[in-house]
Amino acid sequence: MKKSLVLVGMIVALVSLMMSGQASAGPELEFSTDNGTTWTTITSTGSQNVEFIGSIGDYSLVVSSGTSSPGYMDLNVSVNSYPNSTTEELKILLSDPGTAYTNTSKWSFYGTAAPINATLQLTSYYDTAPFGTSNMIAGFTVPPEPASAKTSDTISALSPYFLTDQAILTPSTGPVSASFNMQLEIVPEPATLLLVGGGLTGLALLRRRVNKA
Repeated sequence: MKKSLVLVGMIVALVSLMMSGQASAGPELEFSTDNGTTWTTITSTGSQNVEFIGSIGDYSLVVSSGTSSPGYMDLNVSVNSYPNSTTEELKILLSDPGTAYTNTSKWSFYGTAAPINATLQLTSYYDTAPFGTSNMIAGFTVPPEPASAKTSDTISALSPYFLTDQAILTPSTGPVSASFNMQLEIVPEPATLLLVGGGLTGLALLRRRVNKA
């Protein structure tokens, strides 16, 4: 029985290491309305959720579910400048500085948006640093009308990498508003699934041997 528990612990630890690094305090949000010159950072409170309700520049925002956990990121935002027009471009970033991925991973991206009097760009990235935007995973640009997009592919990264979701709202004329949701999911590579299957098979054989003894 003791050997079985040790084997289970080794399998879980190895799979976790292949999927991601150790999570720290949790995900963080960053906002900017001056092309990234200054940023407002919102941190989580030790959980896998980070939320924000308030004003950034000319905008009022409700980030109701900016969530991040190993393998999954979800950014859900409602924003407007009513009743005023604005010329400020709003940037929103979601990343998790405590989780680094080290393996080749399959990913899926899904986004929906409905901007008014503005263009909205939703993009997901991987980089060697949190909030990095060097390597685009997927994204799409939405004109002032409802739209959605869904795509999937594979990330091949030799070094540990971090995930970041970015939304850029560019106003045109009149009061601006937008609601959008973007989701990025990292799924185990076949080698990781094979490792889990092999470990479970080994556990079954070990139990069988112990029972016979």
